[in-house]
Amino acid sequence: MKRAHLLIIVFLGLFSGSCTNDPDTDLESIPISELKIEEELQTATMQLVNTYRISKNLGSLLYSEDAYKIALAHTQKMASEGRMTHEDFVSRAENLGTLVNAKAVAENLSNNFPTAQETFRQWLLSSKHRAAIVGDYTHSAVAVVTTPGGDVYYMQLFFKAGP
Repeated sequence: MKRAHLLIIVFLGLFSGSCTNDPDTDLESIPISELKIEEELQTATMQLVNTYRISKNLGSLLYSEDAYKIALAHTQKMASEGRMTHEDFVSRAENLGTLVNAKAVAENLSNNFPTAQETFRQWLLSSKHRAAIVGDYTHSAVAVVTTPGGDVYYMQLFFKAGP
């Protein structure tokens, strides 16, 4: 059963996507203490996703503090390293499985779209991102951080809570 659970997580991870408004760049590592958490962008992104889900007769996603902590850590890592990556997705998914009994997990990434509206619009234009947004999930959290140079990194983590 554990193998089947892991296969579902890995399968969903392959269909999670990322959006960028910039080409990949090789930057020196930025200390996490220099990154700014963008609470307004986090809230606005979550509201946009839930408003869209409601318009499609899907349930709102409940906020998960556990998912937020995981998303924030990964978003800070990406911003610090100057690159978007789904690296270690399986580890994040398994962590959610342990913490909150998540049965399915997906994530959307984005960087360098200056507003929540633009990030959300770009996610909707991508079939992989849209699939996560309208997927059979119950909980979510959005983490957004900016670098001192103004680069913006977004991550939305989705999961379906099990019984």
